[in-house]
Amino acid sequence: MAGRRNEISHNKMQAKSVACNRGVACHASASLCKYCNSTSCNNNADEKRYSSIGWLNLIIILYNMILPRGCAGCDTPDLVLCENCVDAFQHNKRAQFNSMTFGYRYSCGDYSGVVRHAILQWKDHADTACDKIFGLLIANLVLKVFRNNIKDNSSKNSFNSNGPILVVPMPSSSSSTRRRGRRHIIPIANIVAEKLCNEGIEAKVANIVRMDSSISSKSVQTSGSRGRSKRASHAFCINYRKLKKQSNNRNLKHEAIIIDDIVTTGSTMSSCVYALQKAKVSVISGFSLACVSGSGDGTEDYK
Repeated sequence: MAGRRNEISHNKMQAKSVACNRGVACHASASLCKYCNSTSCNNNADEKRYSSIGWLNLIIILYNMILPRGCAGCDTPDLVLCENCVDAFQHNKRAQFNSMTFGYRYSCGDYSGVVRHAILQWKDHADTACDKIFGLLIANLVLKVFRNNIKDNSSKNSFNSNGPILVVPMPSSSSSTRRRGRRHIIPIANIVAEKLCNEGIEAKVANIVRMDSSISSKSVQTSGSRGRSKRASHAFCINYRKLKKQSNNRNLKHEAIIIDDIVTTGSTMSSCVYALQKAKVSVISGFSLACVSGSGDGTEDYK
């Protein structure tokens, strides 16, 4: 049934969709993080302002039972993301990015077709059921890139970290965060960090980058590459107090990866890298769900 995942709003706060088994909420315990189903992360404290009230969650559960969900990409009934749409997110891309250790930024797929539709459903229409799938897609891409770079230790772009990798979620503007009712990249970053730890690579989420309060528009809505570059220039600042808490060893060299949803020209990510480097954080690489690729922009398939 088309349109079964329409947005519900209340007091300008978007309702959170239920990662449902036929409408049954997956986060039964109030002590569990509403994003990663874990008691170990700090999202509950960070996101109190955007938590839904109980009766509104009940309305959403009833809504999902009456109108079952469809695939976020193509609306196939009863699936969060169907097999064909998952496959579309596995046509990996990369583009040169010399200021990063690996020399490239990476994306799961191209920002078009079902990939674009699924991301917009998740990002702007509160389809939080996609959190886990999207998190695992980026996590698998991160592991793929790390393994390929570890193979050749003599390479100047090989990975060699002496401490935990900081998984840095790309921040959104304050207006976008209020409109969505949450910081949508944080649950993705949590899943990436958890996956890396499970694979023997020490990692932790570091929500240390903040966007300037004067930045309001989305990068994909800013007209032209020059406008996006101007928007992104010096747009970020670092929370040094949070950064300091990442390690008790002052001499430890911090290394990070950046997690984003959509990369258009790379200007926003470049500005984030610049801010991190000023804080003496070395950026290994950047990863996104999708990138906007065009002729002559250097984007290529990554296998």
